[in-house]
Formats: sequence, C-alpha cells, structure tokens
Amino acid sequence: MNRLVQECNIVRNFKINMRTGKVPHAYLFLSDDEDILVEVSREVACCLFGASDTDNLSVRERILKGIFPDVIEIGREKAGNVKDIEQIISDSIIAPFESDKKLFVLYHADEMNDSVSNKLLKTLEEPPQNVYFILCAKNEFSLLTTIKSRVEKMYLERFGADKMLNVLIDEGVDKKLAEACVGLSMGLWSNALKMATDKKYVELIKLTQRAFVELDSSVKLALFCNLYAQNKQYFDKLLDIMACFARDLLMYKLGLVELVDQKSNLSTYQKISDQYSRKALTRLLEKIIDLKEKFFYNVNVLELIDELLFYFVEVKIKCKE
Repeated sequence: MNRLVQECNIVRNFKINMRTGKVPHAYLFLSDDEDILVEVSREVACCLFGASDTDNLSVRERILKGIFPDVIEIGREKAGNVKDIEQIISDSIIAPFESDKKLFVLYHADEMNDSVSNKLLKTLEEPPQNVYFILCAKNEFSLLTTIKSRVEKMYLERFGADKMLNVLIDEGVDKKLAEACVGLSMGLWSNALKMATDKKYVELIKLTQRAFVELDSSVKLALFCNLYAQNKQYFDKLLDIMACFARDLLMYKLGLVELVDQKSNLSTYQKISDQYSRKALTRLLEKIIDLKEKFFYNVNVLELIDELLFYFVEVKIKCKE
C-alpha cells in the first residue's frame, strides 16, 4: 500500500512543487477512490513536513496514523459543517504545536453545502501565513467555482491491474486471491485491498468457484441454495464475484486469454469450459445484471438466490454447445 501511494502521480507532482519552491496554499485532490485519498493526503503531509522514510520518523509515523497535531483532518465520515469550518478559521491563526506550519485536510469536500463552502472560501482567499489546505473529493462539479479557483487541482491516477496485483502479492496475499480481488475491484485499490484482507470475501470467492465446478444438476440445488442463503447478507458481493468468474470463463472460451482477469484460474476454466456454452455464460451474465437491479429495489433476497441458482442450472443444461 505504502509503495503504491508513494509512487502515485499526486505525490510525485507535489514533490516537484516542493523542489521548485512553488507550493500553493490549497490543493484539491480528486479520485473515485475516497479511501486512498486519505493515504495520499497523509503522504503529501509527510512531504510537506519533511518526514520521509529516513528523516523525522516520529513525525511521519504520527502523520500516517492521523495523530500529528499540526495536520488537522476534517470530515472523515461525512462532510464538514459550519461549526467545523469555524473551528478551522480559529485554529488557523494559532501557532503550530510542533513545526512551523499547519495543514488542514477536508474530506468529502464535494458534499459541503453552500453555506459551509462560502465560509471556507474566505479563509482560502486570505490564508494565514504557513497554513495549507487539502480538499479531497470524488468530483469537482458540486464544488463552488470560487472554491475551485483558489486551489490547484490534482487528479489521482487509476492504478493498473498489474500494479495492484504486484503490490498485493508483495504484501503476502495469495496470487489466486489477489487476482480475484483485483478483478472485482472495479479499478479501485481500496476495494482490492479490503477484499484481500477480509476473510469473508475469501469464503465467498471459494463458494462461487465451487458452484461453477459442482452445480450441474437439480440434485445439488438444495445444497447450494442453503449455502447461498447462509450468506444472504453478502448477496450483492456474490453476484459481483459470480459475474467476474462467468466473464473470465467466457473470455477463455472465446480464446481471449489475455482478457482473463484471474489467470491463476486458467486450469479451472480449462477443466470446466466444456460444461458451459458461450450462450449459457452470456445469459448468466444478463441474469446477474437483472438480479442486481432487483436487489437494488429490495426484492426478497432468498427469492433472488433461488431464482439465480435455478436459472444457473437451467441455462447450463439447455444451452449446451
């Protein structure tokens, strides 16, 4: 995780600003992956306060834990309110505790209402000396134009699948699990990391693979309906995992091995590919999309599980090549 963050474009560009002495007083960091913006902001804070891997280790450790007194984080769970901004304004004119500067990090900045934004704007327009701001957001469109004109925007790059996979493996994650997590991550590092470190995800992945291998007749339906029912609170995740597995198997059958996300499953795909026609896999993917929509509208989950697995067996038998 640390290597991925340290090598990202935002940290690299901030270091260039530091070297050239052109560090603006306010930044706007943008990414769909809100969780990783926390880590990126803290790594940038380490650069700002001169706390590298070898220097000021005590300061660095506290910044990365979010407990350094001169780095104030606002709105980790939800956007800051008027009272939070008033606190920032009063704190910004108080001398730093341990260094010669202060940094305020505001998460969910795109969720601030206009009254909060306007109050913050006054401070951004006339910031106290040696006071810096980082605003973190998913998108910039809901931010006031006047706010955006006072910050330097930086868009966090999307990490490639190979890069995320290598970092997970380097951190001790099993290669097969790492590939599954990256494939299911929707390109977001925080998603891949959560899945790789959550034992429940590992169980769900194994259950899905078992269903594709073993569920081949109505005789086994009761067993798998029961297993899925035991995990009904994770049904949306099971649908995502099943879709990923079905897509990979379809790519394998089409001869597009380079597009298979979970390449460590190639031997499994080879073993079971004859059981599934391309038509069956295509229809299964369509059914999963349909069930995700029904799930969104709060249709009974146990009914959806029955519908999924009955259809799974039906389409597998009827659509043989």
